[in-house]
Amino acid sequence: MFLPLSDDNRTHPNYRPYVTHGLVAASVLVFFLFQSGAVFALAAEMAVAYGLIPSVFMGRNVIAADVFHVPALVTPLTYLFLHGSWLHLVGNMLFLWVFGDNIEADMGRWRYLAFYLAAGAASGVVFALFAAGSDAPLIGASGAVSAVLGAYLVLHPNVKVFGLMLNIVPMRIPALWFIGGWFVFQVGHALFSADQGVAWVAHIVGLVVGALGVAAMKLPQIVRARRQRRPR
Repeated sequence: MFLPLSDDNRTHPNYRPYVTHGLVAASVLVFFLFQSGAVFALAAEMAVAYGLIPSVFMGRNVIAADVFHVPALVTPLTYLFLHGSWLHLVGNMLFLWVFGDNIEADMGRWRYLAFYLAAGAASGVVFALFAAGSDAPLIGASGAVSAVLGAYLVLHPNVKVFGLMLNIVPMRIPALWFIGGWFVFQVGHALFSADQGVAWVAHIVGLVVGALGVAAMKLPQIVRARRQRRPR
């Protein structure tokens, strides 16, 4: 696999991707305070209370009345800010940090935030449909981050991404190669992997929703127009 560390797609020097930074900060803060054990050891409770449990969301099961939890209809949003481990958190936030700033700049802050939340929610709902009988909570920002990758694939396919091939070898490759290979990897695992504890379907849906969402908003034309207006 290829671990992305940065890209060659620089935003304007004065632009600050506040939404991307805020999403990263919120996810890190929630994990540190409530799931890591450093402050409160509430990982299991948080997963049940705020995670997306397919059987509960689909109405096939209920959470005990004496256990605190938010309404099931809210969990397609709340699950995005929970993570199962430091590795899970760092992986998602690294991808968001590398690719999110450019998509935020392309869309504008508020549209980008709505896009991130809506795509993440859609990924969770589709996953719940596929795993309707599962009682295991779905947690993690992977679905929303995958949507950011899908948007990046449409808007910046030829931008070079720097990272580590097999987590060791430094390499710079086009975003099309990296994100395309990542997508094939997700599909392969969804179809053939024995480890279905990872929400491969949510990753796939997220990327597709992100790519289609950008096309629906006609963002490629908008981005090209912005570039043409820039002084040379």
